[in-house]
Amino acid sequence: MNRRSIRFRLTAGYAGILAVTFAAVGIGVWLAIRDSVFETVDKDLRSRLLVMRELLQRQGTDPDASVDELIENAAVAPAGSYFRIGNGAGRWLYQSPGTEAWGDSPDRARLPARGSIQTVVQNGKPVRVLSAVVPVGIVQIGDPIDEFVEMLDAYTWTAVVASPLLLMLASMGGYWM
Repeated sequence: MNRRSIRFRLTAGYAGILAVTFAAVGIGVWLAIRDSVFETVDKDLRSRLLVMRELLQRQGTDPDASVDELIENAAVAPAGSYFRIGNGAGRWLYQSPGTEAWGDSPDRARLPARGSIQTVVQNGKPVRVLSAVVPVGIVQIGDPIDEFVEMLDAYTWTAVVASPLLLMLASMGGYWM
C-alpha cells in the first residue's frame, strides 16, 4: 500500500469523515435517549406529585389521616415506588424503606412550585427524586432508573465496538473499490 497514492489518500479522508460522523451521531443519539428517559421519568414523578397534592388537600385539616392514606396506597403501589413525607419542621412523617439514602430534608423555602428533581444513588442504583412542597410540609417521590442506565450502557458499548468495526469494513471496501 503506497501511502502517497490517491487511492490511499481518498480512503483515509473518507474514513476520517466517516469516523467524525459516527462519533457525532453516536453522541447525539446517546444524549437524545438520556434526555427522553429523564423527561419520561420526570413527567411520571410530576403526575404522582399532583395526585399526592390532591389527596392531601382533600384531607385538609387532618394531615395525619392524609399521610396514613398515602402509606396505605404505598403498600399496593408498584414495586420500586418510593416516597417520603415530612412536616414543615423537616421531620419525616413517613419514609419508604431505603429512602434514608436520599439525604436530609431539602429546604422548603427554596423549592420551586413545580418541585426540584435530582438523581441520587440508593443501594448502589440511581433513582430520580422529585422534592416538592405539599400542604403538610414536603414530599419526595422517587423512581429507580437503573434499567434505563443499563440500556444506555449497552448502547454505549455497542456503539464503541460496532463503530470501529464498521469504519474498518467501510475503509477496506473503499480502498478496494
